[in-house]
Amino acid sequence: MTKTIQAVEQLEELLSEPTEPVVELMRRLHGDIILLGAAGKIGPSLARMASRASDLAGVRRRIIGVSRFSAPEEQARFHAYGVETIRCDLLDESAVAQLPPAPHVI
Repeated sequence: MTKTIQAVEQLEELLSEPTEPVVELMRRLHGDIILLGAAGKIGPSLARMASRASDLAGVRRRIIGVSRFSAPEEQARFHAYGVETIRCDLLDESAVAQLPPAPHVI
C-alpha cells in the first residue's frame, strides 16, 4: 500500500531524509559546506539533508545556503533546519569573492 503525502512539510521530510551512505559520507567529510543557488528547486532539500546527515554522523560543521533569497520566508525556512544563509547575487563577482571559504562547494 502506498502512503499518500498530505502536506508539503511531509514531502520535505521525505526528500531530505539522509540515507546511511550519506550519513557515512558526512562522517568522513571534513569542513564546512556551501550550497550555491540554495533557494532553487532542490537546494532546500539538499541543504536540510546535509544538515540532518551531519547531525546523525555526530559532526559539527557549517552548512551555508547562498542565494538571492528573494522572499524572506525562504531564509527563515533554512534557519529552521539549522542551515546558515547568505544573500548573494551569484552573477556579481565581487559579492561571490566575499563568500566565506569552504572546502566543499555545491
